[in-house]
Amino acid sequence: MNSDIENLLVLQDRDTRIRALEADIKRIPLETSAAGKRLTEKTQQWEAAKDEVTRCELAIRRIEGDVETRRQTIARLQVQRFETRKNEEYQAIGREIEDYGAEISKLEDSELETMEELERAQLLLSEAARELETCRKSVEADQADFASRRTRDEEEIAALREERTRLGQAIDPGILSLYERIAQRKFPAVVPVTEQGTCGGCHMKLTPGNLDAAMAGSKAVQCDHCGRLLHSA
Repeated sequence: MNSDIENLLVLQDRDTRIRALEADIKRIPLETSAAGKRLTEKTQQWEAAKDEVTRCELAIRRIEGDVETRRQTIARLQVQRFETRKNEEYQAIGREIEDYGAEISKLEDSELETMEELERAQLLLSEAARELETCRKSVEADQADFASRRTRDEEEIAALREERTRLGQAIDPGILSLYERIAQRKFPAVVPVTEQGTCGGCHMKLTPGNLDAAMAGSKAVQCDHCGRLLHSA
């Protein structure tokens, strides 16, 4: 194999790694956003559970207030009934007392139902709080990992580019320039000739002349179809 092609293959390997690292860096903001979204969702779930607990507590206090108001009214009516001398008024007050008593019974039933709702809401709130804390710790760990990952990627890219520069100095400038142009459009830019005599990039059948030249290790043989540089496998 031609030495320039051999060096290009090593250089292309470094380019492949650089591209992978650059792609990883581009993914980091997306992963950071996804982590933030997870935390936001868990926070919203916790807030919704907290609001439900508050709603139940307020409903219970409101019911208790309504019951107390009716009890006070019943106490006042009982005094009025005791003081009245008229039978019709006495009976009317008695019916009113019964009505308020029925309302109290309904309110107390509603209070029991709401207390059961509160108990369920409190359990959900506890679970939501645990999930939120777990998610917060996970996101904090992810964010720390994202930061260190970016730093590692950037440091490795810098080292690979330095190595790439040294490798490029050992390659014929014309061939290196040709490689750079091809790599901008098609990557990998240097591909093997397959056992079937096709280009390892576009998989099209090579002409006999190019196939023979590539197998002979000529300096710069390009695929007739995609323009990639060819080398013998």
